[in-house]
This record gives sequence, structure tokens and C-alpha cells, in this order.
Amino acid sequence: MFISTTLTFLSLLVFSGFLETLVRRKKRAENQNPQFLSFQKTYLATQFVILLADWLQAPYNYKLYSSYRYTEQQIVIIFVLGHAISIILTPFANYAADMYGRRLIVCLALALYSLSSLLKVVNDYSTLLISSIMASCASLLIFSSSQGWYTHEHIESHDFPMEWISDTLEKVSFWSGSLSVIAGVLAYFLADLFSFNPVAPFLASIPLMVLALCMCWSNWCENKSLNRSVKFSKSCVNGIREIVSNRAVLLCGTLQALFEAVISIFVFLWTPVLDKHGPPLGLVFATFMAANLAGSRVNSLMILKYKNISIRDTLFVASCIGFGSTVVLEYTSHPEKNFPVTSFFCLTAFQFAVGIYVGAMGPLQNELIKHNVRTAVSSWFRIPLKLIACIGLISLHSDDNFHGTRKLFLGCAILMAMAIITSIILKKTKPPAEKEPTAETERLIESTQI
Repeated sequence: MFISTTLTFLSLLVFSGFLETLVRRKKRAENQNPQFLSFQKTYLATQFVILLADWLQAPYNYKLYSSYRYTEQQIVIIFVLGHAISIILTPFANYAADMYGRRLIVCLALALYSLSSLLKVVNDYSTLLISSIMASCASLLIFSSSQGWYTHEHIESHDFPMEWISDTLEKVSFWSGSLSVIAGVLAYFLADLFSFNPVAPFLASIPLMVLALCMCWSNWCENKSLNRSVKFSKSCVNGIREIVSNRAVLLCGTLQALFEAVISIFVFLWTPVLDKHGPPLGLVFATFMAANLAGSRVNSLMILKYKNISIRDTLFVASCIGFGSTVVLEYTSHPEKNFPVTSFFCLTAFQFAVGIYVGAMGPLQNELIKHNVRTAVSSWFRIPLKLIACIGLISLHSDDNFHGTRKLFLGCAILMAMAIITSIILKKTKPPAEKEPTAETERLIESTQI
């Protein structure tokens, strides 16, 4: 598989670069405000170091546990427990940052993430469970608090126009994809070529996190919410009201939940599906991320070039590609069949679909869901379905379930078919007329931002 993986990776890398060139030609001129650019660089420099450290751990997460001789059932419990706890804590992450300060939370979370990476060297099941929980919670706090810090500074401290935020988020999205590709290649060199030890990328990420912690503490000023009196229960109720009163929001949240539940399952499944065939896991991951990057660029190019194509159309395309790839994977993952290259290409195709989805879902949420209730709306959809996906991973990967992986892909195909139907209905649904914001909803913005 080394040759097919390398050729696919290089092809996607060239294709992504070509698409990026086309997208840049179609875009408007970049913002040249010197104060904004200086502030933006302060944020992005730290964020890029964090992203590189985070992505560096992804390619060999499963491989590390399997190298310690744990069974697939034990590994899935480690994965699901950390993931499930982070899902449950998602609605509370912003409140912690609002209360204690976003810079402080980011720095503490980076320290926690570093400690969890160090614990990966200990071949003890309980220690690895604790490490997984620590890593999931730290990652959640880092990214929610850092984005909240930027939004607060952009609006409250510098009073820059709201529309300039999209410029920063677009750069974060592009460089996150680029750094994930770089991280995959670095992880391959560290784990496969230099040390032949999957713990190497985790240890290499620690100095990057320490560097990010120092940059954050020295370059970012502290900020907290201007209004911390809003109750969590009231935010949840407002989220339900938005879902009930706005059919487009209901469909958008349903589509997000369906797609991201499948993504959660794929994050776990890709390594056991391919690892038995001995591929270079770091290069495989880099290939997936290159496909993801290409998908996001295809989404941008379609929107910029063809005025009759909307982000709802691209979400339909992403759902169709995701459905096709999961259907084929349900066949190729049969335990008595052997199609490693086909499985690899299908997994890559799914990541291409994820790139299109991520590039389209963010703008669609900005269009449909009010900022002050977006976290609550997402939680009502994502948390239950992702927990169901975690339960499915545990139940279908027991030692006596010979066809567990195949059944999971079948479930993914059903979820993607539902996503296709949802995207079709969403395309035909128009959002209700915009209402003037009340004083109460304005007060809620600061405490519920994502």
C-alpha cells in the first residue's frame, strides 16, 4: 500500500495547490488595515502552533494503543470514554472561559494537554483512560476558548467590523488543513522512519504545546464575559425555541448531527480497517487531510465561480459522496474479503466529502442560526447523536461480534442517506423573516458565543 498511498498523497497535494490558486484568483483583495493585520497575526501565530501540536497526535492514536497489545474492545472504550465526556462538557466549556478568563483557560488546557501526552508513554490501561479524558477535555477547552478570546478582542477591545472575523476564520480553516497535512508527514517520519514507535509524535507535540502556552500568556491579554449572569438552563430553552420556530434551523442542525456522527465513527475506524495491511499511517492520514483540504477548496471554488450554486447544493454533493463511500466500505470491510486499496480510496473520498461539508456548514450556520443560540442549538442535535455513535462503537466491537465494523459502516450509510434527504428538504426551505433582536437576546450574545 505504500506506493498507492504515496502517489495518492502527492496527487491530492498538487490538486489542492491548483485549486487554492484558482480560489485566490476569484477572491476579493485581502484586508490591508495595519492594526487589524497586527492583531490577527498575534492570534494566528499562537493558533497555528496549537493546531500543529494537536494534529501531530491524530495519525497514531489507535496505533499507540494496539502497540501496547490492547484488544480492539479495550481501545474503543479508551476512545469513546474520552470522546463522550468531551461531548457532554461541550455546552459548559464557554461558561468556564467566561467566568475565569479565556487566556487562563487556554493556558491551563495546554498544560493539561501536555501532561496527557506525557502519560501516553505509560503502558497502563487506567492511565491511558485518564490520558484520553484529559486530552479530549483539553482540546475542547483550547479551541472553544481561543476562538471566544479572538471574537471578544475583535469586537470589544479593537472595535473592528464584524465582517472581518470571517477573514481570520478562513485563514484558520485553510492553515488548519495545511498543518494537518504537514503533521501527518512529520508523524510518519517520527514514528515509522526514525523511531518505529507510535508514541514519538505524542512526545514531539509536548514542546509545541509549551511554546504555544508561552506565546499565549505573553502575547494575549485576558478577557472575560461582560455578562455572566445568564443561566445555562435559559440558554438551552432559547435553543429549543429557535429550533421549534425555525424549520431551516431544525434541518441545518439535523444535517450537522447526522454528518458529524459519521465523522466520529470514521475517526476510530480508519486505522483498524487499514492497519492490518501495513500502510504508512502517517502518510495515510496526510492523504486524508489533503483530500479534506481539496474538498474545502472545491466548495469555495464552486460558490465563487457558479452563482447559481449555493452552499446548500454543496452540502447535498458532500452527503452523496459520503453515502457512496460508506456503501462501498460496508462491502470491502467484510472480514472474509480483502480490498485494502479500495477501502483506502473510499476513506479518502469520504474525507473529500468532509472537506466540502466543513467549508459549507460554517457559512450556513452563520446565515441561519442566531449567534446567541448557536451553541445551544448545536448541542441539542450533536450531543445525543454522537453519544449514540459512541454506544454503537462499543456494542459492535465486542470480542464476539465478527461483523462489527461492517455493521458500523452500514449504519453510517443509513445516516448519510438521511443526510441526503435532509439536504434536499433544506434546499427547498426558506428561513423566516428576520426579526429585530430584543434587549434580552443582545445580552445573551456574550455568554453563549462559540
